Amino acid sequence: MVIQTDGVVLKSSDSGDNDKRISILTRHHGIVTAAVKGAKSLKNRMFHAVQLFSYSNFTITEKGGWHYISNAELTESFIDIRKDVAAISLASYIAELASAFAVVEDCETIMTIVINAFYYLSKNDNSHLTVKPAFELKLAALAGFMPEIEVCAGCCDEFEKGEAIYFNPIKSGMYCSKCANSNSLPLSYDAYLAFRYIVFSSNSRFLLFHLSPVPLSEIAAAAECYILGLADKNFKTLEFYNKMLYKII
Repeated sequence: MVIQTDGVVLKSSDSGDNDKRISILTRHHGIVTAAVKGAKSLKNRMFHAVQLFSYSNFTITEKGGWHYISNAELTESFIDIRKDVAAISLASYIAELASAFAVVEDCETIMTIVINAFYYLSKNDNSHLTVKPAFELKLAALAGFMPEIEVCAGCCDEFEKGEAIYFNPIKSGMYCSKCANSNSLPLSYDAYLAFRYIVFSSNSRFLLFHLSPVPLSEIAAAAECYILGLADKNFKTLEFYNKMLYKII
């Protein structure tokens, strides 16, 4: 069987002296892990197309239950991600997170937000501070975990500018001060509006917002707590990113 597909390389590991195994997030076939012969040789015509984070068009051949890359043509390398330690560490986390939530039915939309996140990381300084919470919240919404945010999930009252708003990652909803409990995280009104924008905006525009440092830190805490609760696992790439971020600050 031969598969023709575009995809993003989410994981890459060495296989022998000159080969690699890569995991590709594809549009319609889920995540495909395939071998690439001679991938570590600069003379290989597919060298750039199969690098980590690259978005490429692949020809994948299946033989005896194994997948092999017989051809790959690069569309976008996002090479500037590799020039910044924060960007590359966050891209690694995004790749691991996408792998954890990707199912065949959702892969096309998830691939779109991965590509957009990689684009912003490669083109904008310090964009990792915005990209991380936005990607976490958008991924959760696309994976079927859209939180209740239009009104208070407790009393159904609408939120007004200036009032205290709380996000409960366990109950997956926004609450007013009267209904919030100890598991709720405080959000300023600006953070709440950004939260709304991210989950309701299109997959190509969810990163087009700006927040000052305080509301950005609020939404970052809420997004990370929410996605980790949904995943029910720890991510080594996230631990590395947070350690790196602490050193930068």
